[in-house]
Amino acid sequence: MGSNWKFHPAFIRMKQWIDEGRIGKITGAQVIAGQWLPDWHPWEDFTKSYSARKDLGGGVIFDTHELDYLTWLLGPVQTFVGLNGHSTALPIETEDVAASLLRFRSGAIATLLTDYIQRVSRRSYHISGDQGTIEWDIHGGEVVLHLPKKPRAEVFDAHVEDLNQMYLEQSKTVLEAIRYGRPPVTPVSHMLKILKMQIDWHKQTKVDYPADPGSE
Repeated sequence: MGSNWKFHPAFIRMKQWIDEGRIGKITGAQVIAGQWLPDWHPWEDFTKSYSARKDLGGGVIFDTHELDYLTWLLGPVQTFVGLNGHSTALPIETEDVAASLLRFRSGAIATLLTDYIQRVSRRSYHISGDQGTIEWDIHGGEVVLHLPKKPRAEVFDAHVEDLNQMYLEQSKTVLEAIRYGRPPVTPVSHMLKILKMQIDWHKQTKVDYPADPGSE
């Protein structure tokens, strides 16, 4: 599986800082990811796109990448609670707003809000630990590390001139993995778990997932 944002410098740096233990034990995260659907593909009729149609498996839940990225950053999920709704702000068949609450096996708790109705697109991450905090917003561009007793935050410039670059890096990595037999960044087995979580989210259910040692 591709998981294109894993090739964006902001996500690479957040992953690095977390794995290095820069903010200590992760305690929580808040993520917002949304965009006004008509602005997403302005060259097409959004009401006929897969996102707007149930028969094509659309809806904001199945569109979001964030469950994949949160588990990449914070590890496997223990308990998941999902809600979704149709705001009627758009003439579409599918849900256009959804929220979820996740408890990770590490003990961290995260909230995720995703929708098709943000008039100004949003993608932001706030990750808290017992030793510091990481923040990133796509509009600001910088990944910021806040540490206690330090007068200035540590800032990593994650601006990119062309978002297509992450797709190029993604494609290069996938093709090299195929050619040289390297393990993928995102195994299909992992994405099947994410898909199961999305289905549970769509059903608006609370689920406790069994531990599966060695498979994450």
